[in-house]
Amino acid sequence: MRFATARKLTRFYIINPIGDRRLEQRFDSKESVVLRFPATGRVGPAIAYDIGRHGLRLEYETQPTIGIDVEIAFPNTPDQMRAYGHVVWVRERAFGKYFECGVSISVWHGVINGEKSWMSLKGFIPKEERRKKSR
Repeated sequence: MRFATARKLTRFYIINPIGDRRLEQRFDSKESVVLRFPATGRVGPAIAYDIGRHGLRLEYETQPTIGIDVEIAFPNTPDQMRAYGHVVWVRERAFGKYFECGVSISVWHGVINGEKSWMSLKGFIPKEERRKKSR
């Protein structure tokens, strides 16, 4: 009698069928924000782009540390909206005057819409998929 051996199965995982690593569709958006880093107490102005439920991109004048917690206040919103998260990537902009960083958002807070506050900032035009852009 032959012994049955365990057959190794090939597994395929579809992480994101559209080819982008983001958790969600991003939209072109731009908002003036105020950053606060709780660990250092540093506060400063920045610009938020590509705002989504789980993340956004910031343009800031000094280089933040990857992994540092950040509080983002949206002063131009009527319901005192804030987002809390941490920096996941940083890169220098052209000419070295500003830095771009990606923030993973853990929670949104707004007086009126709470967790759904971000939807008023998301923009209307879907952002082009990153990997299709020519470099």
